[in-house]
Amino acid sequence: MPTLSIKMPLFEPTNIKQEMYETMQHRFSESSNLAINIKKETPKLKASEIDAKISHTGLPTTLIQEARKLAVSRYQDWNKNKKTKGFPKFRKRIAIPFNNQNWRLRFDNGYLKLGIPTLEEGNLTVDKYVPLKVNDYNLFWVNYLLNGYMDRASKYYLPSYENIS
Repeated sequence: MPTLSIKMPLFEPTNIKQEMYETMQHRFSESSNLAINIKKETPKLKASEIDAKISHTGLPTTLIQEARKLAVSRYQDWNKNKKTKGFPKFRKRIAIPFNNQNWRLRFDNGYLKLGIPTLEEGNLTVDKYVPLKVNDYNLFWVNYLLNGYMDRASKYYLPSYENIS
């Protein structure tokens, strides 16, 4: 199945959850910056060695791997154009990319809920489901992800989407 990116805001998160997500964003940014600096200092380092050096940040391993992948990608772009670009640095709070290894979607009491690894009270919790705000367009793609087929009667369906498999 191809990679699909869908941005969906959380449905009325509490202040505690907002702080937790901001903390996770900050740690993800720190991990990415640390990984890119490690890559700059020792370019021949293996991925597992970089992961080991940034694992102290307290993020789940899947997010550490995502931070490393993002950092290595930016480092390679910079390495190709050293003369024209300054060395990349990540903002304090960047969006955390969740991939198919570390998130799940489900419907629960009429709400679409996202299960992601989160940090609560400093501890990692797996499969914490949080409700999402959704619209018809998001539901079209979510139903495709969950069921594997597209609703041809939907106004968002295009025949060119049939090539997506």
